[in-house]
Amino acid sequence: MTKRIRAIALGVFVRNGRILAIRYQNNDTGNVVYRPPGGSIEFGERSRDAIRREIREELHSEINDLRYLGAVENIFGADDVLLGHEIVQLFSGELARSDLYAQETVPIIEANGLPFTAYWVNIAACRRPDGPMLVPRALLDHLPQT
Repeated sequence: MTKRIRAIALGVFVRNGRILAIRYQNNDTGNVVYRPPGGSIEFGERSRDAIRREIREELHSEINDLRYLGAVENIFGADDVLLGHEIVQLFSGELARSDLYAQETVPIIEANGLPFTAYWVNIAACRRPDGPMLVPRALLDHLPQT
């Protein structure tokens, strides 16, 4: 594993107290986490350009009224093993494809061809200890109270 800090940009799209988030499952542990759509910022690319590119690739949509929410640092691991360190640029806005707001689930194909599904996840439930795990955890500080 290469030890490096990864810069990523995530899109925060909220509808009726729910956030659009992709479901990821760890095949070894079975643990499930939810993360907003987005991805790596490429060398020489500005974070606001990265989020527009990622949303175009993942959701086939543009973003209207793009707004910068802030940055969070995400250091994560499993079983006392450090797995990742990210600097996360958070952006909000409105998806130009309004049909995405009406779908309960949104199919996503990552750049590597892997299929995933995004869900509209209840923000209030994510704040409960037994609720869905939204990552990065500090993202909750940037979401509306519901």
